[in-house]
Amino acid sequence: MLSSTLFKSLHLFRRYSAQKPKVLYTRKHTRMFMSTKTLTIMEDAYRLLADNKLEDESFSEEIRRVFSKKKTKKLIDFFGILSEKEGADILKELERSRKIDIKLDRKRIK
Repeated sequence: MLSSTLFKSLHLFRRYSAQKPKVLYTRKHTRMFMSTKTLTIMEDAYRLLADNKLEDESFSEEIRRVFSKKKTKKLIDFFGILSEKEGADILKELERSRKIDIKLDRKRIK
């Protein structure tokens, strides 16, 4: 014989299990805050940072730029590192090297 409490529990279970399950809506909200740290540096280190900082760049952005693992440079950063004579000499050497490669390729094909 079933006890009255167990009987009521089974009755409620059958009653509510036959109904459609109710939809439970949940929403997750996450907030991210940037923390700040105070660094004490020597005057000469500050001067190095200030002198190398780009216009409209914060010190945090400069530190990320300088110390990031992936260093990418824009093409404009290389402008003027070679004189016109050095550039012309490099182009001549590349052209000579290409001609040699073409001759070797033609010999291999024959």
